[in-house]
Amino acid sequence: MDQLECRVPGIVDSGLVSSWLSYRAEPKDFLPILGKTPVEGYILATGYGGNGVIEAPAASRDLAKFIMRGEKTPLLEDWAFERLLK
Repeated sequence: MDQLECRVPGIVDSGLVSSWLSYRAEPKDFLPILGKTPVEGYILATGYGGNGVIEAPAASRDLAKFIMRGEKTPLLEDWAFERLLK
């Protein structure tokens, strides 16, 4: 913190030191992208932002159902790649 304060005086007391300041890979609607894409055989599970640890178990379960049985779940429909093409 001392080095940071030397380079940017006042930043330690500004509140920025304890905040998140970075790029997060999220779609415009802040929902992950999950499932089929226009590229044949290419499936996505991305765009979770900071919620991947929370959402990944359900997403993985539903992707496994789709890959193994072709079963579409409400989660796969809500987070489908196709929604971004509209």
